[in-house]
Amino acid sequence: MSAFDDALAAALADHRAGRLDQAEPVYRSVIAACPDHAEAHHLLAVVCLQRGKPAEAIPLAQRAVELAPDHAKAWNTLGNARYALADLDGAQQAFRRAFAADPTLGDAAYNLATLLADGPDPATSIELFEQAAKLSPADPRPLNNLGRALLRLGRADRAEQALRRALDRAPAFADSLVNLGQALHKLGRPAEAVAMLRQAPKSPAQLTNLGNALETLGEMDQAVACFREAISLAPEVALPHHSLLVTLPFMDGVNAFEVAAEFKRFGQMREPALAKLARPALVDRDANRRLRIAYLSPALYHHVLRQNIGPVLAHHHRDEVHVSVYAHVPAPDDETLRMQADADAWCFIHAMSDEQVAQRIRADRIDILVHPMGHWSDNRILVCARKPAPVQISYLCNSPTSGLAAMDATIVDPWLDHDGRVKDWCVEKPVSLAGGFQVTRYDASPDIGPPPSRANGFVTFASFNNPAKLSDSTLALWASVLARVPGSRLLLKGGGLDDPDLAARVRHRLAAHGVGAERLELLGRVPGYEQHLASLNRVDIMLDTIPFTGGRTSEDALWMGVPVVTLVGPGVYGRYTFSHLNRIGCPELAAFTADQYIDKAAALAASPDRLADYRTSMRPAMLSSSIMDFDGHCRQLEEAMRDLWRQWCGVTVR
Repeated sequence: MSAFDDALAAALADHRAGRLDQAEPVYRSVIAACPDHAEAHHLLAVVCLQRGKPAEAIPLAQRAVELAPDHAKAWNTLGNARYALADLDGAQQAFRRAFAADPTLGDAAYNLATLLADGPDPATSIELFEQAAKLSPADPRPLNNLGRALLRLGRADRAEQALRRALDRAPAFADSLVNLGQALHKLGRPAEAVAMLRQAPKSPAQLTNLGNALETLGEMDQAVACFREAISLAPEVALPHHSLLVTLPFMDGVNAFEVAAEFKRFGQMREPALAKLARPALVDRDANRRLRIAYLSPALYHHVLRQNIGPVLAHHHRDEVHVSVYAHVPAPDDETLRMQADADAWCFIHAMSDEQVAQRIRADRIDILVHPMGHWSDNRILVCARKPAPVQISYLCNSPTSGLAAMDATIVDPWLDHDGRVKDWCVEKPVSLAGGFQVTRYDASPDIGPPPSRANGFVTFASFNNPAKLSDSTLALWASVLARVPGSRLLLKGGGLDDPDLAARVRHRLAAHGVGAERLELLGRVPGYEQHLASLNRVDIMLDTIPFTGGRTSEDALWMGVPVVTLVGPGVYGRYTFSHLNRIGCPELAAFTADQYIDKAAALAASPDRLADYRTSMRPAMLSSSIMDFDGHCRQLEEAMRDLWRQWCGVTVR
C-alpha cells in the first residue's frame, strides 16, 4: 500500500494547488488498482464536487464511508454532495455522522449548522455555529452565519456581537459587512448601517440593505437609486425589487400611476418564466361545495399583521370553508401557536423553496389562495406567480396591486375605492367589501386619559408613523398647522428616532420649514405594545402623513380616543385612514385639500370640548364598528370568495 500512499500524497499536493486535472487520474488509478481504498474514493468525490458534479460525488463518498465508517471527512463530503442536490434530510444525516465521528471537525459543525439555520428550526443552529467558530478560530464564516441565523430569529442585538467577532477575524469580509449593516438597521441605527454597508463591495444584497437604511434616514432618492442598481446587476433577484416597491409609495413626486407601473413591471419581469411552472388545478369544479381556502403569509407572530389576520382565522365559518395556513415563520412564538390552533391545517414553509411551496399547495387541493403581505418582508409572493390555486386574492397588502396577473382579485372597500380609480392601478379585479377591507383585534386597552392640553396649556400634535413616511410634503403640511396654532408642539415617535443621526436629520428638515427645536420632541420605539398605546395619552391630535397615510398607527390613535386628521390621497395607500374614519363614523376628520387639512387641525386645536368628546366616544365607536365585527367581515369575505369561485367554475354571478 505504500506505493499507493506515495501516489496519493503527490496527487493530494496537486489537488491542494488546484491542479485537478493532474490529481484526478491518480485517484482513479488507485481505485482501479485497489477498489477498497477509502481515501482515494473520498478524494475523488471531493474533485467531483469541485467540478460541480455532486451526483458523481455521492457514490464515491458513499463507498468511502462504507469502507471506513468513522471517516469523518468522507461523511462531510457526502453531506456536501447531498446538500448540493437539495437532499436536505440526507445531508443532515451525513453531517451528523461526520460530527459524531470527529467532534473537532469544524467543517462538519459549520455545515450542519448552516443546513439547520436554513431549515425549519434555525434556533438549533446557534450552538453549533459557536462550536464551529471555536474549532476554526481563523475562519469568519461560522460567526458570519451565526449572525445571519440570529437575524432570521429576530435577535439583532446578538447578531451584531457575532458579526463584529467575524470582522475581527476578517475585517474586509463582505458578507459580514453586509449582515452587520442589516443588524444595525434593525437595531434602529440607520446612519451606522449606511457607514458599514458602504465599506462592502457592491452586490444585490449590499445595495438592497444600503437602500433600506437610506430610506429610514429619509434619503429616498439615494435609496431608490440603490434598489434600481441592484435590479440592474441581478434582474433575477427579487429582493431589491420588493424593497423598491415598498419605498415608492412613501415618496413625493411619484404619482399613483407611476407607482402602479413599477408594480406591474415587477410582474412583467418575473411572471412569464414562473407561469410556465403552473399545472392544471387538481380541484373539483363544484360551485357550491365547501371551499378549501388558504393563507400564504409571513408575520404570523408578534407582528402588527397578527391583529388583522388572527381574528379572520378564528372567525371563518367552517361550514363554508376549510382553512389552511402556509406560514413563513422562522421563529414561532405564542401568537403563532394561537393562530395555528385556529387553522384547520398549518404548514411551516420558511425552509421550503417557492416551487416546493407551490407544489404543496397544489397537492393540498387548495381552491382559493389568499396573500396578505404584498411586497413587504419575507412575502413569498412569487409562489403565487406559479398559480398553485385556481383563484388567488390579494388582501391587506398596502399596495396598489401585486403586479401579478396570476392574482385574480384584490380586496378593497367603498372608501379605499371611493372614486372608482382602483381598477386603473390594478392587475387584479378590485372586489369591494361593504363593511371594510379588513378588521383589527386589540388585546390591550390602556386607560384613556383626558386631552393633555388640559394640563399642559398647549396642544400636542403628533405622528407615530414610520419615519420613512416623513416626506417633505408631510413636513410642510405640519409646519403650516403649527403656524396656525401658536404655542403648539409636535411629538414624533417611530423606529430609529432615538438614533442621534436620524433625529438630527429630522430636526434639520423641520427647521427648514420653520419648526424650531423648542416645539419638537422625538421618541424611538417603546418596549411593548401596551406601552406604545399608553403613550398616545400624551397626544391631543394625530396628524397623518402623505402620500402614504397611517394604517395601524391611525387605528391605534382612534382606539385611544385621539382624533386623526388625514388628507385623502390619490393612491390606495393614501386612503387607509379615510377608511378607518368613515367606518367609526368620523368622516369630518378627513380632508381632500391641504387647506382643508390645515383648517380641520386648527379648528380641533381650538375646540377642547371636541377633543374631550373624542376621548370618550372613539373607542366605543370602534368596538361597535365594522372594524371589530369579525364575524360580519368573514361572512362578507367568504361571499366574495364564493363569487370568485363560481366565476372560475363558469357559473354566472350576480
